[in-house]
Amino acid sequence: MIVVGLLLIGLIVVALVVLLGLRRWTFDEARTENRLRQPGTHTLTYIVPEGQDAALLVAALMHAGFTSVTDVNGGYERLLVACEEKDRAQVRSILEHVDRAGFAGPEMQVAVRFQDEH
Repeated sequence: MIVVGLLLIGLIVVALVVLLGLRRWTFDEARTENRLRQPGTHTLTYIVPEGQDAALLVAALMHAGFTSVTDVNGGYERLLVACEEKDRAQVRSILEHVDRAGFAGPEMQVAVRFQDEH
């Protein structure tokens, strides 16, 4: 009976730790998104092509030291990337070189254009 009680307490503690971790992660994401939407933050907006996993793009940018978040606007999934104008070419290069193998077919060929370039 004591073992069952200890296991139950252990499961409750693990569940609380997971919930608190998820809560913190959610608040961190909200703060990052809020910061990227501030008027003083220079951002690039990239519309993610249909069939492309935005998480791969976010991971590649994070690996290169750029902060980005996904956003859905007007039915399109967008990527907001915090970067200075001088880093535009580097961000473009990173996005162009992400593995773009589709779920149902061969690699996608995508020309990266930011929303302000149309």
